[in-house]
Amino acid sequence: ARLDQADRAGLTALARLPRLSVEVADAASQRPGILDRASAAGLPFARGPAGWWELPGPVAEFLAATAPASPEVARRAAPLLVGAGEARAAIDGLLAAGADEDAAHLLATLTPEAIERLDELEVLASVSALSAPAIRAAPEVLLHLARACENGSLIARRTDALARAELIALQTGNAVLARAVRAERARDVVRDGDAADAERIARELLLTAGPTELATRARAALVLGTALVRHGVRTDDARPVLEEAHRLAQAAGRREWAVQAWTLLAIGVDMALGRNAEATARLDEALELLPARSSQRAVVLTLRAELLNESGRYDEAEVALDEARGLATDLRLPRAHAYAAWEAARTASQTGDGARAVLLLREAEQHSGEWFAKETGAIFLADGADILSRAGAFETAREYLARATLRRAQSPFVVALAEGAVEARCGDPEAAERALVAAAADARCTPRERWRIDLLRAHAARRHGSAGAAALAARAFAGAAALGNPDLPLIRERTIADGLLDLVRAAGGDVPEPESLTPRIRALGVFALTRGGTELSLPPGRPDLVVKFLVARGGRALTDEVIETLWPEVEPVSGRKRLRNALSRLRGTAGELVLRDGESLMLAAEVEVDSLAFEQLARRALGSHDVNERAAAARAAVGRYGGDLLPDEVYETWAAAPRERLRGRLLGMFDLLIADAEGRGDLDEAVRILERASEADPLDDERLIRLAGVLLAQGRRAAAELALRRAEAVLADLALDPSPAVVAMRESFAGNR
Repeated sequence: ARLDQADRAGLTALARLPRLSVEVADAASQRPGILDRASAAGLPFARGPAGWWELPGPVAEFLAATAPASPEVARRAAPLLVGAGEARAAIDGLLAAGADEDAAHLLATLTPEAIERLDELEVLASVSALSAPAIRAAPEVLLHLARACENGSLIARRTDALARAELIALQTGNAVLARAVRAERARDVVRDGDAADAERIARELLLTAGPTELATRARAALVLGTALVRHGVRTDDARPVLEEAHRLAQAAGRREWAVQAWTLLAIGVDMALGRNAEATARLDEALELLPARSSQRAVVLTLRAELLNESGRYDEAEVALDEARGLATDLRLPRAHAYAAWEAARTASQTGDGARAVLLLREAEQHSGEWFAKETGAIFLADGADILSRAGAFETAREYLARATLRRAQSPFVVALAEGAVEARCGDPEAAERALVAAAADARCTPRERWRIDLLRAHAARRHGSAGAAALAARAFAGAAALGNPDLPLIRERTIADGLLDLVRAAGGDVPEPESLTPRIRALGVFALTRGGTELSLPPGRPDLVVKFLVARGGRALTDEVIETLWPEVEPVSGRKRLRNALSRLRGTAGELVLRDGESLMLAAEVEVDSLAFEQLARRALGSHDVNERAAAARAAVGRYGGDLLPDEVYETWAAAPRERLRGRLLGMFDLLIADAEGRGDLDEAVRILERASEADPLDDERLIRLAGVLLAQGRRAAAELALRRAEAVLADLALDPSPAVVAMRESFAGNR
């Protein structure tokens, strides 16, 4: 009654919109200030997540029922909602107003970025609500639906959507639509294992699709690249094809396809050929293209962990897998969870933890689904047998192998390889030889596996007492070296490789020495030196501290500075003598880990240090002007931070300042990621990062207040109240009065009741 007739009419029209903001309400109703006037008149608006205005359901339903729907209001609201990242709300508003042809057109013309923000169920719900005439007028919506349902349990929906789109293309003579449908069908063909037919279709499409049909050309190139590497053959032919697929996907705005191309190039080509450094760099680029919370990110993180495991970088692999499993849990992705647990079992296997490997493989099976019924399930069982036999869990390995053997037809190469590995380690050497020779003769055997087959054959021959063991072992070491990774046998198969090294040396063969492996220093969260994933014990006392001091100083320090810090009580001459003694002891254990450079000491150039890598990523994040690149680098930096620097040296003054500097860098990375999440409207992600930042710096009241504000915007009043109380407690413990920010937040609570 307090509103004039025009405002009343405007409100009844706005009540049908799923999302309201001041801008949307003003533009859609053409009544500037309508929400403020309605709120002042007593309508019970509340501020919902991300600042959207909300009416209680019964009130909105009552208002909507007092007047017919207004398609014009929905049309005026739609572009503003899409611009705010609320495409689904725009479509629902048009559907509620009876403007389904407008809704179909809007869905058909959404940018690829907007489409990627919709999950498959949202796309399915939107398309299902459209009438047949609306779909016929905008058949591209069927392509959106088919692409959204590519994975998981909605394959039947994809098939139906493609059939409907194909029929419309045939009836209307729409050749562009027909080619787009054909590209999607080719994707299904290669997924189902018919690489030859998929290759034929893809090549035909690349010849016939016009230059403006970027999505079709990108899809066809991706299918062709997949077909070329499907069975581990023609990998070099696939490289230029996948590079072109990545370029076309980027041009078409199809970020997910660009990531697929880069992932396939990394794993199907670079990794298959043993080019692990190139593959890791490629996956890092793929991760930069992905948002913080996506199913693809979980998959790419798992694949990156597989590469890290092959380099013996187990701590980094575990960090990546923890993030992947966390994403899989949060986003309810059983397959991604299974794959991450599967790869974590490999980490446990290569570090000799058989009990943990068993638990992780069981965890993966708890998340089995459609992937387990397909070829991937047979590969999992076979690889599980290999993983467990490497870790010494022979009885359980036999169990997995028996189950894999029953499914041999689904993946004969992987099952033969697993059979050979298990028999070589704990069974019949002659049976191992037969299985491994069969695996080596398979066309799908890549250079990445060929050296390992020779190594396993050598181990079986040695157990059998055969004369050819040394020659096979030498060939295995040479094969790994030819891939540019001479340390691979000592990383992936250390127990076997260690036993064969002396055999090859005695026969006059050339094998890698342990000192040739890349040394890695972990200084964040724990201090450890490893080579090929195996931890080395540094001499206690001053040799150990020399390394730690250099790490704290960024890898280099003046000799006099080292002496004055570690032996402050002695004369310079005695100090230099003690330093020489410490370096000699260090060299005897760790080789040329620390070098002299004039009047300085430095860590050898090949040494990898996690704290230095973290700082490099942090500097990249802070120095970038590109929003996405900045967030990607910050995310990578956070992933490398395993804890505070040199935690065992908490009382050493020389470690205190570097430790605080790195912790400050970490908090700066959190702030970048919080701003990025808020900018994208992902308040769940903002809350998650704010909570992690508060754990890292529990005495920071400002981030707690910011956390309270985000939680309040989400409507999570109880959690927001708790965060605000924590901020107030911090200030009270410091004997400080409530800050203006705390006072303002308290007032926000009062106004939001």
